[in-house]
Amino acid sequence: MTNNISLSFAVQKDAVALNLFDREAHKQMKWWGIRSKSEYQKLLTKGTRHRVILARHKSRLIGYLYARMKKKGRLWIEDVYVLPDYRKRRVAKTMLTKSLSIWKDIQSASLLTPNKNIKIFNKMGFKRVMNYMSLTLKKGQK
Repeated sequence: MTNNISLSFAVQKDAVALNLFDREAHKQMKWWGIRSKSEYQKLLTKGTRHRVILARHKSRLIGYLYARMKKKGRLWIEDVYVLPDYRKRRVAKTMLTKSLSIWKDIQSASLLTPNKNIKIFNKMGFKRVMNYMSLTLKKGQK
């Protein structure tokens, strides 16, 4: 990983920065929803079953990973995002490694990702298990 990049766990005071960062990520990844500041505040108080790892270059937030333990041994990676200028520097892989080291007794880790990112996660050891499909309805459409 590049020098001057540090990882830390998000705390309550990071909720505003996470919300702003999430908005930036959404501009590129339109398929994922934006969490509000209050949603991040709730998420950051849920204890050890929910963790957000932040990646910073110097003091600038450059990436984050949100993971939660669903059932015993099953880790769900909700979000992984790294700013484009910091990609291909192993930031995401390092955050993932840290998230896997937090919990003991992990039997599996799962995530959803767009098709264009499958190769990236394959390199990290993930295997494609199934396809996920989505239907977006317009207001009033059934």
